Amino acid sequence: MITLEISNTCDLGMTLYQFGFKQRLFIDAIITQPDYDSKEEGVENGNRYFNKTFQQLKKRYKIDFIAPEYILDALTLLPLHDYVTLYDGFDSYELDDISVDYDWDGRFAICTLGFTVNGWNKTLC
Repeated sequence: MITLEISNTCDLGMTLYQFGFKQRLFIDAIITQPDYDSKEEGVENGNRYFNKTFQQLKKRYKIDFIAPEYILDALTLLPLHDYVTLYDGFDSYELDDISVDYDWDGRFAICTLGFTVNGWNKTLC
């Protein structure tokens, strides 16, 4: 069982976060093996050789599960929140770069919650 704890520093929509309210979402799923995203920046010289000036590597984790529409409504707002914490057993992780992908299958959505962990070298799987 995975628990997401969601909070924000200021009010968001009709939710009063300024008084310390935190939302919790319980998901019966597992975290999949990570994908590795790399990002490179640099310049190309006159010989068309690319000189890297910056290189970054991030582990991107995913959680796949089925959810009704009202849960998908809450999930699509996740990237707008300041603090999203994942609890997996006794461990907790601050999530960054959250994305929510979905595909409808009748009345339910097949959801994929993608994220990176603050301090990318932590291992979740």
